[in-house]
Amino acid sequence: MYKTTIKVVILSEEEYEGNDLETINYDIMEGHCSGQLFDVKRNVKLTDKEMAEALQEQGSDPEFFNLTADGTRVKE
Repeated sequence: MYKTTIKVVILSEEEYEGNDLETINYDIMEGHCSGQLFDVKRNVKLTDKEMAEALQEQGSDPEFFNLTADGTRVKE
């Protein structure tokens, strides 16, 4: 189980409202914003318990990766 974190810094003349990857990509590549990636942390290995907690923090269900809320693997 792995976690990748990507930080994007956006510079704009107005308050920035984008909140999804498709919009952010468009605004940087085609729109009127400047953007840069920072602090890319790729493939950080997580335990099953850490993954269950990370999924819950995102509003996802640990069952997405066949885990219970406490990180126990569900038998298929």
